[in-house]
Amino acid sequence: MNNEINDYINRNQQQIVNHLVDIIKVPSVNGESSEEAPFGKDIQRCLQLAIQISKQLGLNTFINKGYYGWAEIGQGKPLGVILVHLDVVPAGENWDYPPFEGKLVGDKIYGRGTEDDKGPAIASIHALAAIKHSSIKVNGRLRIIFGTNEELGWGGVDYYREHDQLPDYGITPDAQFPLIYAEKEIIRILIQSETDSSLLLSMQGGAAVNMVPDQAQAALVKQSSLVEKINNIKALQKNEVDICLDKNEIKISTRGKSAHGSTPEEGVNAITKLNEILINLIDHQDPGYQIIEFYQNFLANDPGGKKLNIAHENFSGKLTINPGILKFTPPHYQIELDIRSPVGIDPSIILSEINSRLPSGFNATIQRGVPGLHVDRDSVLVKSLLNTYREITGDHSPPLAIGGGTYARAFKNTVAFGSSFPGQPKLAHQKNEFIKIENLIKLTNIIAQAVVNLDQQFKQK
Repeated sequence: MNNEINDYINRNQQQIVNHLVDIIKVPSVNGESSEEAPFGKDIQRCLQLAIQISKQLGLNTFINKGYYGWAEIGQGKPLGVILVHLDVVPAGENWDYPPFEGKLVGDKIYGRGTEDDKGPAIASIHALAAIKHSSIKVNGRLRIIFGTNEELGWGGVDYYREHDQLPDYGITPDAQFPLIYAEKEIIRILIQSETDSSLLLSMQGGAAVNMVPDQAQAALVKQSSLVEKINNIKALQKNEVDICLDKNEIKISTRGKSAHGSTPEEGVNAITKLNEILINLIDHQDPGYQIIEFYQNFLANDPGGKKLNIAHENFSGKLTINPGILKFTPPHYQIELDIRSPVGIDPSIILSEINSRLPSGFNATIQRGVPGLHVDRDSVLVKSLLNTYREITGDHSPPLAIGGGTYARAFKNTVAFGSSFPGQPKLAHQKNEFIKIENLIKLTNIIAQAVVNLDQQFKQK
């Protein structure tokens, strides 16, 4: 471990914290596109701030039309990259602290993006600054690529691949330590149907398909026959449901627990909770009952996809399915699914299996597919990164396969490396997301030491 790097990072701990707080304050959720800001003005502001911080620390910087930016040190080849993203998923509800304030509480910084992925972005900037201000001479260039819509389509990194130099190797601190050698296929499925209802006026739930929804709502026609049932449900559900009886409508809101869409078993799906209430309210003869029955029979409480006959499994893990977004405005019903399928299984097979199980009147289509990733565990890249991590932490845990999707898929010879440590709660896409200051500083040091070692491994002969 290089002591110069370690000493520089320790001396600048407060500045690292301050920079993370500053960038958390920009609510960089994907917004309305414009020529100057292809993914919304807040993401553009966040990108400009990251570039400004990088410049202040002496890094060379560049922005390409708001699609992406980079900051780098060194000259020539090879080009090693650290891939981060500045966009975040919507905050959701019921935070203990404001999600876009960067609140310091004890040894933690709270805010959307502290873990996914602004904390790692700031750590990466300071990692390169530490190398630049040391006596280390890198053989090529070390570059941070700032992605801008990782959560909703990868348009920024796709633009980079079309217009900039492809790296020789890379890491992305957007998952877990010690290292991710395999990532499942990502398949976004849209299921649609057309139906009317004399009772059901509307339904909606979820903020992003890759989040377990923590809220869902429905509006029903107010009928005297439903009032007693409603009161009983309210008593049973206690604080997990809100029911409002207006003059002409019954409004039902359910609350769940958010989690990353790749780990639906760790959350509580508010859409499922809403459906379980509605199936006891809607008359079986009402045309709207079929969409409630469909959800209950094929999607409710089944994160492994057994009900749809898609429960695949291999070395990269089991298939998972997250019903992430629900919309119903008669007669249009749709539910968006985030499926993480084991590496190597053709998405068309998954789609065919789903459509073969759907009732008449329902249809599934693929909205987006992202190929999986598998990097040889004996590769130079993996071995070097594991050696660095183990030397600094003393943790000899084996590399992992995950359902999450990272920028590692964007380039050859690239893996996810960090940022969360073993035993740390999974906070990405959840309320009260935070990072411990100690872990932020440790992450900065690990990234710096890791890319220095990779630069040595991949130097041009």
